[in-house]
Amino acid sequence: RRGPWESLLEGSGEDDLENALATVLPSRRWFGGKARTIREVRIDEVIPVTESARLLLLGVDYVDAEAEVYALPVAFGSSAPPHAVLVRLESGVLYDPLGEPGFSRALLDAIARGGRFRNGRFDLAAVAAPGFAEMKGEGDLEPGLLGAEQSNTSIRYGDRLILKLFRRLEPGVNPDLEIGRFLTESTKFRHIPRVAGWLEIRPRSQGEPYTLGVLQELCRNEGDAWRYTLDALGRYFERALTGWGRGEHGPAQVPAEPLIELAERELTPDDFERLGTYLPTVRLLGERTAELHLALASAHDDRSFAPEPFSELYQRSLFDSMRTQAKRSLRLLRQRLDSLQPAERAAAERLLDEEEALVERFRKLVGGKLAAERIRTHGDYHLGQVLYTGKDFVILDFEGEPSRSLSERRLKRSPFRDVAGMLRSFHYASSAKLFEE
Repeated sequence: RRGPWESLLEGSGEDDLENALATVLPSRRWFGGKARTIREVRIDEVIPVTESARLLLLGVDYVDAEAEVYALPVAFGSSAPPHAVLVRLESGVLYDPLGEPGFSRALLDAIARGGRFRNGRFDLAAVAAPGFAEMKGEGDLEPGLLGAEQSNTSIRYGDRLILKLFRRLEPGVNPDLEIGRFLTESTKFRHIPRVAGWLEIRPRSQGEPYTLGVLQELCRNEGDAWRYTLDALGRYFERALTGWGRGEHGPAQVPAEPLIELAERELTPDDFERLGTYLPTVRLLGERTAELHLALASAHDDRSFAPEPFSELYQRSLFDSMRTQAKRSLRLLRQRLDSLQPAERAAAERLLDEEEALVERFRKLVGGKLAAERIRTHGDYHLGQVLYTGKDFVILDFEGEPSRSLSERRLKRSPFRDVAGMLRSFHYASSAKLFEE
């Protein structure tokens, strides 16, 4: 197509671009609708950000699911990195400029000055948090795209800040911004990346804004707790293979007590010999988790964060949800029985035979009043959501499970959901390391 690239954003050019994007989107790692059938992609809004870049709000309609809204920055150039190219034209390429120095600096500058980009039915508003200047510091911060792109895209600014851009948007505040601001501004809990600013899409008429991005301080670290745990497990298995306790004590033996009993007993010198400093470090992670939950439960005058009792209605809803999820999982297992090995199939059949007993256990949730309280929680808590600094831990990513709706992610729940998620993460880590080879 010849002529100004902006012609792709209007008239027949817009139709061509929408058709092209319907083909391109499923190839993007951050696109959540890969397993669905796209009916059409619409360009619902075009917001100018720089002279050469625009922010598109895309409405994606599916044949077999509810529609979604995605944010897609676009720019035109003679060339672009292959991973960023969206559409090739005769005169150049239309590409995603996230990570490009000029576009990345424009976003940070907009937050610094409280900029606003206007067009049509929506504005893009940039907001600096009270601590922005202190967190940014002096001088220019070189931007760079972080390689671990998943459902979002993150830009690093030097060694001080990181901007997370959400691709799939919903009306309402994203929990990563909401909880991050609350912990930054209203509590003394400091084991998080503080919020330095944010970007949001604001409708000109009535309606809730969309959270487009969160700017946070960049915490120096030695990697996430997942990698730290795998390294500790590697050392543990090496000691087992080289035979701790061999000689007088015979071959190496892995402790066989039930997990609850292991958790309750005092650590022995043998435990420290086998695990080194890992156990006291993980105890610190448990303390930081408890402190996080205490902080999240501390605002009794803030409706969004004030603890709430377990109502009978909520207990019934929780029971129904758990029963439905269990039956769905067991139904899938029953459908896959023929694909299992004999030993695995025998175990699966024993589990399926206990379906009614399993569901009956859930019924305890509606057998009486629960005395506990519900609070805001992390929502997707595991070892990959925690950074290890070498001495302590930093908890991040309060977005919750991205596949769930914002309203679901903002629900108050038992903090033990976070605890259960972390315990399951330890289980995954031990299995991953054990079967690494």
